[in-house]
Amino acid sequence: MKIKIFILLTLFLCFCLTPCLLTSEYVSGEGKTQVQVIASQCYIFEEPSFDKAVLDENNEKLVLKHGEKYELLNQESEEFVYIKYNEEINGYVYSHYVTTNVLEQDVYPVFNASVVAQETQVFDLDENPIDGLKLLNGKEVYLYEGFHKKEPMTPICFVGEDGRLVYGLVKTTDISPYGVNAGVITGLVVAASCVTIILLLVFMKKSKKIKKT
Repeated sequence: MKIKIFILLTLFLCFCLTPCLLTSEYVSGEGKTQVQVIASQCYIFEEPSFDKAVLDENNEKLVLKHGEKYELLNQESEEFVYIKYNEEINGYVYSHYVTTNVLEQDVYPVFNASVVAQETQVFDLDENPIDGLKLLNGKEVYLYEGFHKKEPMTPICFVGEDGRLVYGLVKTTDISPYGVNAGVITGLVVAASCVTIILLLVFMKKSKKIKKT
């Protein structure tokens, strides 16, 4: 009976802990949440769509530039965030062009990868090369959207020469993530589960033989 309970508990832990091993959460400190522009530039819209951009006093589209920060008011959908541009203007920004940060300070992430090429060019989110911005071999970066080796480009965050956080894209082949690969973790969990099932079957077979005798 005790062996059965142990085996069932092992199976339960294997399958329940897998999501915890394969996911991580980036938690910032206390304070008002704001967004930082990670595209080279983007527009702000009156509604959560690309139909009507907010215009300035010259009747031209308001442009948000790379690195600028704005207070996050709400996120009504996965595609757009509602921000405070200034005391008079609020609007919607495409969520893939910004990232969240903390109002009081820049939060340095725990770096989870490094550059393995001799050097790699940094691109903006439109995949345009940023002039004069290259990372050398060994430079630590943070993969804030994970690592997918089949993707040609990977979003990264790193500390610039002035100490500020910089966001951009680099070639996936030029970087390597730290730690155990998610596929390896999954394989280990599946293997452990298979062994547990085999042990359970063997135990049940032996129990039947004992009852017959």
